[in-house]
Amino acid sequence: MLVNTTAEVWRGDDHLPDPAALVAFADLHGDQSGSDDVRGALSELARRGRTADLHAVHALRVTVRDLIDHPDRDYD
Repeated sequence: MLVNTTAEVWRGDDHLPDPAALVAFADLHGDQSGSDDVRGALSELARRGRTADLHAVHALRVTVRDLIDHPDRDYD
């Protein structure tokens, strides 16, 4: 799954509120890797994703963003 942690993902095209939006995003951007070996791979993964998977990625965004914003914080 895609874990984009920039502030822009909380709104706009990168928000990906549901699996259909994730598939549409993958279809639009998935082939930009420039490698014919992986053409369509991101779209295929997106189609296999479940709503629970997408919610887990959204939760991971918060954690990763916090780690990026506060690298010296004690996370015990």
